[in-house]
Amino acid sequence: AELGQARHWSPPELVQGVPVPSPALVGVETRRGALPAPGVVVEGVSPAEQIILQYRAVIYGLATVDVFTTLLNGMAAMSATNSLVWACAVLLFLPGPLCGIIGAAYQSRWATGAYLIFCVLRVANEIAMALFIGWACVTPLLVLALVAAVQLWVLKVVTLFLVALGAVAPARRGELRERKLHAAVRIVYW
Repeated sequence: AELGQARHWSPPELVQGVPVPSPALVGVETRRGALPAPGVVVEGVSPAEQIILQYRAVIYGLATVDVFTTLLNGMAAMSATNSLVWACAVLLFLPGPLCGIIGAAYQSRWATGAYLIFCVLRVANEIAMALFIGWACVTPLLVLALVAAVQLWVLKVVTLFLVALGAVAPARRGELRERKLHAAVRIVYW
């Protein structure tokens, strides 16, 4: 096809008083009134498989960041209290992100489920720290509340990924892992 022969797309005409239709994705089933899942649709891939492809890299990255923040929390607890007990207690959260990395890399339900459990425990820990430690000063309270909010968002993303993993057969997950669909899928963070 020649460059000049390509079919050109033009946006719909805007008319005052007429609502602009929301964007839709071709081939994505939606519930009545619900917006379609964000991202680019890859042909031959179900919506659950699409979520797996979109969130796999996100979970891997979030779990990697979670490893480093857990290590930093352990070092901060040790320096603040001069107690190895608190540092070791914080490091009990380290297996969770490691399971998240394994779950994202191999699309494993058990590893992702373990990461989900650790995310729930981490959210509870961050909220408890914000409530009990943060009242002494406003700045730590705000920082801990922000960390708890981010951890809630991570919990939401991990939950969506785990539900999508449960909707796809293990053999099909293996096929998705082996196929090179990475370039065709946009990573979604929400």
